[in-house]
Amino acid sequence: MSQQAIDPATTVGAGTLARRIDHVGVLVRDADIAAARFVAQLGLELGIDWTEPDGRFRLLYLEAGDTTLQLVQPLAEGPLATALATAGEGLHHVCFAVDDLDRSLTDLAAPTISDPYLGGKGTRVCFLADRTHGVLVELTEGGLAGDDRT
Repeated sequence: MSQQAIDPATTVGAGTLARRIDHVGVLVRDADIAAARFVAQLGLELGIDWTEPDGRFRLLYLEAGDTTLQLVQPLAEGPLATALATAGEGLHHVCFAVDDLDRSLTDLAAPTISDPYLGGKGTRVCFLADRTHGVLVELTEGGLAGDDRT
């Protein structure tokens, strides 16, 4: 079995686009139940609890040092509820922090699910339409005041 090496010269933004993983999104039926379990078993700390203004979904952030777990709970019919009904609970997406969302999207020249919008931490976010090896990728720019990880 051979592995093909990646040529950095042909990789868009090689080593410069994603600064770090911002968070990992986990699709759940009930964010309170899931959060209680992660807190009790692993000692994660409750962070921001945000409901999308239209009431379509809730995001509950759990902090573990410099790592964030985002619990995604659908509250109404739509793509998230469909994904939960189809695939069940589990990994939904991986979000990468970028310095400039618009420039990153231009550099990638990749289709997106929607235009950039404000996400659960008050940051501009955008999901890429094409899954990378089956993983839904979100990009985020900026952060909350005082968040030194951005």
